[in-house]
Amino acid sequence: GRSFVQGSAGPWDLILSEPSNPWIAGVANLFTEEFYRSAQSKLSRDGILVQWLQAYSFSEREYALVIRTLTRVFGRCLLVRISDYDTLLVVGNGDLLPRAAALDELQRRVDTLQPAHDDLERYFGTSDIRTLLLGRVLLDERGVQQFVASVGGDELNTDLNLRLEFDAPRRLFHERGDPGAETMRLMCAAYDVALLQRMCTQWRVDARQLAGLKQLKTLLFQNLNNAQATNVVDLALAYDSEDAELLTDQLLFAPEVAPDEFLEITRRITARAPLEALRLGLSLTRLNQDVAARMVFEHLTVAHPNSVTAWTQYSIALKLLRQDSEAVIALDKARSLDPLDDAFRPR
Repeated sequence: GRSFVQGSAGPWDLILSEPSNPWIAGVANLFTEEFYRSAQSKLSRDGILVQWLQAYSFSEREYALVIRTLTRVFGRCLLVRISDYDTLLVVGNGDLLPRAAALDELQRRVDTLQPAHDDLERYFGTSDIRTLLLGRVLLDERGVQQFVASVGGDELNTDLNLRLEFDAPRRLFHERGDPGAETMRLMCAAYDVALLQRMCTQWRVDARQLAGLKQLKTLLFQNLNNAQATNVVDLALAYDSEDAELLTDQLLFAPEVAPDEFLEITRRITARAPLEALRLGLSLTRLNQDVAARMVFEHLTVAHPNSVTAWTQYSIALKLLRQDSEAVIALDKARSLDPLDDAFRPR
């Protein structure tokens, strides 16, 4: 592959590099500064190089080494998450974010090309191009550099040192286990919602793309970047202010809300999606916010007076607040609704 690139005249609009694992002998030659400079010389003016890069069986230092080497050559960069630990580094010298018209044309092609449409639905759960990109484009060049700085180091992978080929195998059986989770955490720590705002504006995003925004905020919450995840929630609520999942996240992670406002939002959540209200109450219990949890479960018993789950969780919340007599009454109500529920079997 490298010989073909170096021996061909070009120019190409796209070079897609998806070699095998870089610790296999010879493969690291496709991750060196010299190869990237050769590829750059064969690209058209607005051409791009897309480098597949794994995060599994690969430390954050090796991952940052590839990014550092790539960005030494190319001025622009986007990091795209394909799966939990598979990513793409999209690099070039021009603006890498497509325009709305280009996405419209791409959507038309996907919608009329059944195999492509079906594959996207099967593997990603959606064939909407904007939804896919919103949930998976994580970092631009600024975020990428922040990620690299958080890892530290200044090494490059070159033809002379081939650091990647010799360092990467040492992680295969590292005592830390698979370090990909730490790489993803650092990526999410470098996330900046300003990139998302730019994409939403440039691509004319609307409520049809909420699934992509939800996927993104979930990833950020899972990787402990609650501040940026909350910003994503706020942005998404601008497209649907009554979405129960987003309202639940807002109550869980937003700054303190006045009791009256808390109850009003809880009412809206319960009306649209009782299971989200249940998630809210259970999450508040885990966060030791017992008073707020009691308010949620009390509201659920009013909205769904025949729910064993609502009365049982209300009883637990009351018990945590040492309101024992009220807790017994709530539990008796749950038992009367379903005396055969396994939860009431004597232990």
